[in-house]
Amino acid sequence: MSSQFRSFMNVIKMRFRKPPAAEAPTQPGGMTVGPATLKDDGYHFHQYQDSPHAFWYTEWWYFNFIDDESGLAGMATIAVFDPGNHDGLATANLTASVFKLGEGKPKPIIEYSRGKDFTASPDQADVSLLNSKIEVISDTVYRVVVVPQHSSTRMDLEFKSADEPAMLAHDVHGSGWDTSSWLSYMPSAVVSGTLEYEGRKYTLTNARGYHDHDWGMWEEYKRTWSWAQFCAPEKNLNFDFGFHAAFQVSVAYLRYGDERLAFNQDKFKITQEKYRRWKLFWKYPTIMSFKGEDTTGRYKLVLNWKVLDTLSLWKYPVIVFEQNAQFNGTIYRLEDGQWAECCTIDESGFCEFTNTWL
Repeated sequence: MSSQFRSFMNVIKMRFRKPPAAEAPTQPGGMTVGPATLKDDGYHFHQYQDSPHAFWYTEWWYFNFIDDESGLAGMATIAVFDPGNHDGLATANLTASVFKLGEGKPKPIIEYSRGKDFTASPDQADVSLLNSKIEVISDTVYRVVVVPQHSSTRMDLEFKSADEPAMLAHDVHGSGWDTSSWLSYMPSAVVSGTLEYEGRKYTLTNARGYHDHDWGMWEEYKRTWSWAQFCAPEKNLNFDFGFHAAFQVSVAYLRYGDERLAFNQDKFKITQEKYRRWKLFWKYPTIMSFKGEDTTGRYKLVLNWKVLDTLSLWKYPVIVFEQNAQFNGTIYRLEDGQWAECCTIDESGFCEFTNTWL
């Protein structure tokens, strides 16, 4: 365990015993499906740096990909916590993994650095952490370079957006001062580039990818969420779902052809079943389901997904289970008062489930 991570957790523990005072609650933000700008995907700390609760500020940019040709999948996140350096704890983090689909237990790369090693632009998602970086080529094309300090795994990937951005949660407030935003800037993307993994170099030419971005202030150690996503760029089909997302309103987004559909939590039901234990005290579901109608009342989605591989990300204030999953289901359209099947889903994607340590 790195000294930076130990320091990080020690200060978090101190903050357990000294919770921030609540402020008057404000009304939650809502969901907006496209469009968003490059600036929306930029660094947002300047909007929060004067808050008395800025210690709790966190922001991260997340990417994943699935390459059917090589049978490999992967993810990468660059994150920062307390960039204002309260308590001397400005901390940046690189998390990454590459794994072979269906082999069960991928290995994580989790590296913590000092906040001074992190830079980001408020104008667009130009982000760097030591030798790793996100580089904006255009409003629809990003380059993601992952160069860990203590691993031979390397990524140099281009993400080309295949769907317009969806602002799934904008300035959502909890019961007091806490606030968060969630932007799915690339709900679907085509990924190309090079990948070095276990001594081999792979070339990706038509992988499926995804990118989202979260930011805000909240007590990280006790805020949990569930999430799921798949995309099929060649079919103009993708799904993005946040459930029990800290204090955010649960929401789902479905792109089907030219339709971009929103599902609000009062119009869907979800189940999480077949739990599996991790380290005796914690567990995560391996079978999930979603059933709901979109806000227009014209479409219904019935979806099931099964976890195939689980990546345990435990060097965090909460435990994150990053998972590869297989999604199966059906989209229905209302025609002459009857639900008619219009699309069958059979796609691989990602999901997450989180647990608190205590």
